[in-house]
Amino acid sequence: MHRFSRMHLSATDAMQKLDAIDLEEKNRVAEGIALIAVIDHRRDYLAAGYSCMRDYCVQRLHMSEGRAFRRIQVGRAALEFPELFESLADGRLGVTTASELVPHLNVESAAGLIAVGLVLWVIPGLVVAFCFALLAQVVVVEGLGGAAALRRSVEVVGSDWLRIALLLALFVALTWAARLLADLVIPDAAIFMTHLVGDLLTLVIMPLPLITAALLYLDVRRRRDGFGDENLRAVLASLRS
Repeated sequence: MHRFSRMHLSATDAMQKLDAIDLEEKNRVAEGIALIAVIDHRRDYLAAGYSCMRDYCVQRLHMSEGRAFRRIQVGRAALEFPELFESLADGRLGVTTASELVPHLNVESAAGLIAVGLVLWVIPGLVVAFCFALLAQVVVVEGLGGAAALRRSVEVVGSDWLRIALLLALFVALTWAARLLADLVIPDAAIFMTHLVGDLLTLVIMPLPLITAALLYLDVRRRRDGFGDENLRAVLASLRS
């Protein structure tokens, strides 16, 4: 049994949990589709007075027909290929992309098509995050904006890329650890509390990578440009005024 299996829930519990989920939240997409999948698979919607899962999603959950179709389609496929749930949960795939892949899925192609989503979406996103990791520091300290700030961030990051990469890895690891701790502490049935505790833990530890990024930026500037204490005092004074 995979971690997104909801077959153990009663029809009433599954529908109540689905009602309580904000389906617009990215970190709840996989959970919402898992609940849609089980309600659809067991035809629980009949007991609730709906003739089909599409009517249930449109009328009870207030989805458009397009959104309902995509989520039902992906949910049905994910019951057969649980890797889809994981890809939705960690952001490797969005619902629209997953729905476009579903007609082409089979046992042999599932892993390969998910890998395509990884290459087309996740990796470019990580590259962008890496290149602009020091963008905020560039804007605040150097007073640049727009394209100039973007170019400057790429330049500064490129001069010390290894430590920047380690910083991003630290951020990802801390976020993952917060979610894992929430999953371990909160029972599986308490979906809202699991996400709430995970978000709160992330907020608690968030200052660590932010402070590290600021110190790393100043250290890179010191090595590259001779940016010393006097320069920093001048910047802080300008920010206060």
